[in-house]
Amino acid sequence: MKQNDLKPKPEIQAFCDLAVPDHQNECGIAGVWRNQLQSVMKFTCIGGHIEGKYFTAVGNADGFYTLSGKYLKPDDDTTVVGWVVAFSNDMYGNSNSTTAWSGIHYADEGTLYTHWLLTHFYPRAQLWKTTMINHDDFKKVC
Repeated sequence: MKQNDLKPKPEIQAFCDLAVPDHQNECGIAGVWRNQLQSVMKFTCIGGHIEGKYFTAVGNADGFYTLSGKYLKPDDDTTVVGWVVAFSNDMYGNSNSTTAWSGIHYADEGTLYTHWLLTHFYPRAQLWKTTMINHDDFKKVC
């Protein structure tokens, strides 16, 4: 993806309009990120905790969702993160699914590499269908 492709779309511009203050960026990577599917998130990180909003570009789950997680700094150039989004909001209600991301950011590369598990409700007889796994690579947007 080219750098120009990372310019925020108008509906996401509000994420970029308000910069994350330094005191809310203890992990060194707080801000606005977009993955290869065009989903966007903005988060802050203070005292080992991550808080923010997630906007998914996939599925039938439009709008903003709360994200919450943790981070660690094994060294000055690396951040290890994990966060969860429960897909329930005022626009679409309860989507009966959650996704958990776990990832790592190396300062010299500028990419947040993650793997995710999405769990969606199915009746017990279809338990095998409840969880999917894949990966997302996030790039800083603004």
